[in-house]
Amino acid sequence: MLEVTVNVNREKIIAQLHAVRTKPKTKTVKDGTVCTYNIVYDGTTVGTMTGKYGCGVNLAIALLEKWKEEGHMYKMISIWKRIEETK
Repeated sequence: MLEVTVNVNREKIIAQLHAVRTKPKTKTVKDGTVCTYNIVYDGTTVGTMTGKYGCGVNLAIALLEKWKEEGHMYKMISIWKRIEETK
């Protein structure tokens, strides 16, 4: 699991995202292996991403790029799922 937190002056958290590898299920992965990750925002799985990211830095960059493109959608999915859970 990779966690990326974006904050301002270590006081206000702008975004906190997690990438949880679902495929392959092995503990370690060789370079160049295509992996599938669940994107988790606010404790809710909001999407997936697939690719050959190699090190954690490249995965973190790709995760932040996905946030830049689809961050508003992730927030809405998270809110919707929480509303559904309370019913």
